[in-house]
Amino acid sequence: MSTNLKKSLEWLPLDERLNCYRQFAQEAFRKANEASNPNARAEFFNMAAGWHSLADEIERSAKADPLMGIAKTAARPRRKN
Repeated sequence: MSTNLKKSLEWLPLDERLNCYRQFAQEAFRKANEASNPNARAEFFNMAAGWHSLADEIERSAKADPLMGIAKTAARPRRKN
């Protein structure tokens, strides 16, 4: 993940960040299914698995420590749209 993308996602509330990760996984899975090149297909499947695993890991951590999401979002000022 690029540093800029990571930093921009850190500002999101936890539930929105999880939704982004799940959407990224879904998009990578869609691209894998559309890819005709076997190597590209494998890379997209790996990418989808990585995004999905990241979302699962954060979700498990948040369930283990319910204040995690609150602490992460409350510690940073909300961005103005």
